[in-house]
Amino acid sequence: MQNLYIPEDEVYVSEAFPIRIESVEGVEEFENNRREEDSKYRTGYWLTAKCFIEADEERAKELAEWVTYVYSFYQNRDVRWETYYPEGSSEEACNLDTYRIPVDNTGLRFVHAVHETGPVFNSNIGELVDVALTTIDQADEDLATDLRTNISLFLHSEATKLMTPKFLLLWLVLEANADRNYHRYMKSQREYLFDEDEKERVREYVLDEFEDEFTKGQLNRLEYNLGKDFIFEPSTLVKIKKYAEQIDLGFDSDEVEEIVEEARDIRNQIVHSMDESGLRENTDILVDLRKMVMFLIMRELGVKPEWQDRLATPNIFGPDSEHEW
Repeated sequence: MQNLYIPEDEVYVSEAFPIRIESVEGVEEFENNRREEDSKYRTGYWLTAKCFIEADEERAKELAEWVTYVYSFYQNRDVRWETYYPEGSSEEACNLDTYRIPVDNTGLRFVHAVHETGPVFNSNIGELVDVALTTIDQADEDLATDLRTNISLFLHSEATKLMTPKFLLLWLVLEANADRNYHRYMKSQREYLFDEDEKERVREYVLDEFEDEFTKGQLNRLEYNLGKDFIFEPSTLVKIKKYAEQIDLGFDSDEVEEIVEEARDIRNQIVHSMDESGLRENTDILVDLRKMVMFLIMRELGVKPEWQDRLATPNIFGPDSEHEW
């Protein structure tokens, strides 16, 4: 595997999956020098680890893909396969078709280590990776796809230095997850823009206004459409606020509300008017949004607050979270 950091002389053996990963010679040189100005390791793909998966070929490829997505996110760079060898054909190298994301190798790892006991930290984060792999494995196909998409969009945002596409990619992750959360998990807690009496008055008013212009069949169709509750759903802003509160990112709720409202206004300027002035005048929103999306992806990968409290993370600019070291 390329660009994957497993500490030298350590091995990751999954407790839940038939996966074993060990570093190769030179992994520490790659890790220690990849951020140096004149280092050859700043860009490109470098062989750093070997991964062994004991499963039939299709399942092994599936697990291999998950491993690359999860490690890419936690180590904040594009981790990928160089080649693989099916059992019994060690002389016959095969290519694993994984696309490349042009993010360089110089970013801070999102997670440095996992807290074990006392002051001891383990820089082999395999135990954390197990949590994410289990979440993806237990998800239905649509949700698993969403989780991989979260990571892809985030890494693509890391790969560009252009403010507008970076902002839009981060906003897409935030908005899409809030919307999915609302529709999949909050059916019994939905809050509509109108109460039942108000919805009924809206329906009656619209039908009365069209009564002289529409045929009976057209009025029946309009009445049918107005009977669907989803057209009275709250705004994206409300959904995102509810989502951030529900998944417990550890940020101050008033600060989250301010960030989301500012980001929503900038999003509307860009999407509806192709106006980037709001973003140019408030570049801090990129810093805040990036950190929020980092933490929400971790939460979506199954890392609950009590588990997150065990992680050593770098000092990431943006809103302070109670779940960071």
